[in-house]
Amino acid sequence: MHRRTLLTAGTLLLATLPVLGQTPSESWTILPNAPVQEGRYEDVVFVSVTTGWVVNFEGEIFNTTDGGQTWTRQLLEQTRSGDPVQFCSVAFANENVGWAGSLTEDHVLYETRDGGQTWQDITK
Repeated sequence: MHRRTLLTAGTLLLATLPVLGQTPSESWTILPNAPVQEGRYEDVVFVSVTTGWVVNFEGEIFNTTDGGQTWTRQLLEQTRSGDPVQFCSVAFANENVGWAGSLTEDHVLYETRDGGQTWQDITK
């Protein structure tokens, strides 16, 4: 019975795609001003249609205020030894208050209270 439900749900999803006028690959667009790096971005959060943040393992936090058309680096953080802080998660309560977590032992949690204009290591 469970298998039949999954099959029916999958069939319905595939059947609605042509009606919506898009296939899954047509719904993604490459943005010309997106932040680019050789690695990957670990997490992204949006608090509105226009305002969001993205973090990566290279110690960077980027922000957009135009729905991702342009991105501004707000932070490039390194450890005392010069290695990048490995950001793996980002969350915001509203447009001003947010946190970025890392896997770096000495720099675990960063906080902003001004929309990312400044970030403080609150691990210490």
